[in-house]
Amino acid sequence: MQRRVTAFGLTRPRCRAASADGDGVDDGLHGAGNPRRAEDEEELVALVGSEVRLSLGRVFLFLISAEAIAAESGLGYRIFLVRRYLAMDVILPYVAWITLLAFLMDFGLAKLARGAFAWAYVQERR
Repeated sequence: MQRRVTAFGLTRPRCRAASADGDGVDDGLHGAGNPRRAEDEEELVALVGSEVRLSLGRVFLFLISAEAIAAESGLGYRIFLVRRYLAMDVILPYVAWITLLAFLMDFGLAKLARGAFAWAYVQERR
């Protein structure tokens, strides 16, 4: 039987380990009989990094929306300003910049994750 642990809305199966009551199932309680393992923390950091990458799309959506509504500078504000004139020659380069920034952030985070947590990406290499 595998139990799951939830942290930051993420779930993952727990590994079997010797527990305090001797049933062979890690209860997730890190008392004196069941110390926290460094692998657990490393797995959690890898999962949080993956979730950050997946959230980048929503982050940029809310950033552009917030700039369009309440800012006086920024790419979203400039797009909002020139949209009333339908100046696509101005809007499209701004959209391209936003896309490029988002792609570079995602690419950088992916390289960082694959370098720091190579064990988590073993299946992708095959």
